[in-house]
Amino acid sequence: MSSPYPWYYNLRWLFDYFAPSTKNATQLVPAPRALRMHDEPAALRIAFLGDLMCMQNDRIPDVAPAIRAVLEDVDLVVANCEAPLMFEASRPFARYVGHFAMAEEFLFGFLDRLGVPADKAVLSVANNHIADQGVEGLAQSIDRIRRNGAVPIGARTDEGASPVVVVERSGLRIGFAAWTNWLNSEQRLPDFPNVFRTPHVVGRSDLRGDVDLLIGSPHWEFEFRHFPRAATREAAAALADAGFDVVVGHHPHVLQPIERFGDRLCLYSIGNLNGPALERVGWPVRLGGIFVVDVGARGPVGWTLHPFVQRRLDGLHVELIELEEADHAMRERFDLVAPV
Repeated sequence: MSSPYPWYYNLRWLFDYFAPSTKNATQLVPAPRALRMHDEPAALRIAFLGDLMCMQNDRIPDVAPAIRAVLEDVDLVVANCEAPLMFEASRPFARYVGHFAMAEEFLFGFLDRLGVPADKAVLSVANNHIADQGVEGLAQSIDRIRRNGAVPIGARTDEGASPVVVVERSGLRIGFAAWTNWLNSEQRLPDFPNVFRTPHVVGRSDLRGDVDLLIGSPHWEFEFRHFPRAATREAAAALADAGFDVVVGHHPHVLQPIERFGDRLCLYSIGNLNGPALERVGWPVRLGGIFVVDVGARGPVGWTLHPFVQRRLDGLHVELIELEEADHAMRERFDLVAPV
């Protein structure tokens, strides 16, 4: 498998995995974890989740009641589906190394355990692992997401279709666009012309269209770094100028900060929802967030970042718990990227 990443990134990958970088090279001042920008009442509440990954033995994580309560109180949930949906039924002896795959039963069983009905879910397929199982993996992922009642984003299904998928809720038209900077094997790109890449989206001024709210889900940035690079901050500013109200990124597998562009928001990386599919995972990778944005008639009116931790009950069994239930080291790491 060829690498899509720069050579210097590849050299640091293993080091950053065990000791994720906390270098704030651009001196970004993070926005607070919660803020009410306007007194306007919210017409809609949207929750953003991170990378939803396959797990060894297709074992669905447990979910603490407080986390489930957050998700039951929203109108839409947006997440990144970090593996092609290649199987219908979960497999008790599944092992995932390098190439990812996911059972349809695992994905929607996990969403159910989180308190998220499928018809509330908007799932991106634009990520570096979507090519892992070939063109068939992409096609089956889209079909299986749709047949369960969820909305797939991040891949063109009709010739000439817009990157923006429109969902109507509470009298508002919400546009979703997802794209990826990376595919794990760049020489396979000709086989995946329908997966949206950065040039299709960043800087385009015609994406806003007639939607009331425009949301971007980029798969960008380098893995295991708690602060974005200068180029990513410039891209976020360009997206805000192009009309994106909320941008929530993934791929680094760790939390990165929120930055505010007027009333427009960018959470550079929301971290993992679960996984990766390893029996031993470093504690920075186990820290994630649920980003809840309240939306009024004129756009976002406020947000709250709900941090959580993946607690390992044994080598294969994981439980999602609130940050307050975790140890002091976890709380210190969260304070680096999301001040109170």
